[in-house]
Amino acid sequence: MTLGELLKLALDWVWGLWPLRIVHAWESGVRIWLGRPVALLGAGIHWYVPLLGSLEVECTNTMTGETEFQTHTVGEETVSWTMGIRYHIHNAQLLYEQIHDYDSTIENEVLRVAGGIVEEFGETDWALVDEVRNDLCARVHEQAGEVLSEWGVTLEAVSLITCCTAPVVRVLQG
Repeated sequence: MTLGELLKLALDWVWGLWPLRIVHAWESGVRIWLGRPVALLGAGIHWYVPLLGSLEVECTNTMTGETEFQTHTVGEETVSWTMGIRYHIHNAQLLYEQIHDYDSTIENEVLRVAGGIVEEFGETDWALVDEVRNDLCARVHEQAGEVLSEWGVTLEAVSLITCCTAPVVRVLQG
C-alpha cells in the first residue's frame, strides 16, 4: 500500500467520525440515537455522536418508479399490467419509524392495493382498458395514498403503464 492510499484511508476514516452533516434544502434528515429515530431535521448543519448515533438524510424531491409486471387471472381471462408511481417524502422521521427499505415497500403497497382492485373488476372487458384505467388509477391512488400518508409519504400520482390480455402477452413473450 502506497503512502497516498494510506493517507486517503486515514482521511476517510476520520471523515466518517466527523460529527457534522449538511442537510440541503431538498433533503430531510433524521437523527438516529442508539438505533432509534429521535428528531426530524430540516436544512442546515447538524451534529451527531459517532458510534452512538447517526444522521440519515433522504431526498424529499418527487421520486418516480415503476412496479414489476403483474399477471392476474380474472374469471377466464388473464390480465397483465404494470403501474407507474410518483411520490415524495413529507416526514422522514415517520418514514424511518414505520418502514425499512421504503422504495420496495411503497411499490409493494401499490401492487397490493391494485391487485385487489383488479380482481374486484371481475370479467371486465379489458379491451376497453381506457374506460377501466381512470377508475383503477383513482382507486389505487386513494386507497394506497391513505396507507402511505401514515408512513410520511405523499402519493402524487398513479398511472397504468401497460395493461394487456393473455393473447397479447403470449405474442410479447413469444
